[in-house]
Amino acid sequence: NSLPIFTFTSQLDIDLNYFSQILSSSNKIILRYGFHCAQLYFHKMGYRQGALRASLQIYNTKKEIDKFFEEVDKLFFLFR
Repeated sequence: NSLPIFTFTSQLDIDLNYFSQILSSSNKIILRYGFHCAQLYFHKMGYRQGALRASLQIYNTKKEIDKFFEEVDKLFFLFR
């Protein structure tokens, strides 16, 4: 079994908290931001802000999932 959880960060100089707030306020996409109980790991890997995490569930439609990936791609494109 696999869980529909996506955890990601960026090599770009992006404030991940701000990134998650943009998605939440403009698109109603809710992400968790932080270290997700793995702060030492993130620091060792060089990710000082932690990561963003999205959890999809059975009640998400394909259209909503596609919208999530589209909006994340748009924001990464704008911030680079």
